[in-house]
Amino acid sequence: MIPTPGTLATILRVETPRGAGLYIQSEVALPPGLSQFSADHPSPADDEALVRALGWDRPGAHCCLTPDHIFGFSSPAQLRLWLWDESWTAHLDERGMRVRVYSARSAWVGTTQAIFLRSTATHTHTLSLREL
Repeated sequence: MIPTPGTLATILRVETPRGAGLYIQSEVALPPGLSQFSADHPSPADDEALVRALGWDRPGAHCCLTPDHIFGFSSPAQLRLWLWDESWTAHLDERGMRVRVYSARSAWVGTTQAIFLRSTATHTHTLSLREL
């Protein structure tokens, strides 16, 4: 889903204080069992709703993400579907990972994850992973 122009999307992102996420350029080793891509953690190209939202399903369209495209989650429920194991959240929390909440003008929401443009986003607040 692409938000209506002028509206803001709330995006939750698991990241370090310096803004590194879970996977790409991560500063924190992932806990055992939390793989990068699997049926439970699909790549963006395998999330059909995200593919449609981004328009990648149109003829001639291709994946063209830039460093400004950042991955996150559209809700606490979507985040919990990705990080369902409490040992994972404890592992990440102990290593300084937090949930930073953003308000973004450009965001695309899939079934398992969301993408937003960091340049259109404002950090609103931070939560502990244990708060979710």
